[in-house]
Amino acid sequence: DPILMCTTPEIVRHEAGRLLESMRGTAGHIFNLGHGITPQARLECMQALVDTVTGWH
Repeated sequence: DPILMCTTPEIVRHEAGRLLESMRGTAGHIFNLGHGITPQARLECMQALVDTVTGWH
């Protein structure tokens, strides 16, 4: 949801983690921003998303 990028880094980390956890045990997952990035997106939220996804184990 592109609107998540307009919230807070904490919310972004929580929601990204929830999605990643739901995919645990599957063969793989491509994580992208298929709906794009709105002009209102906060840079710190984008960074939180990238950090969460790349740091997932």
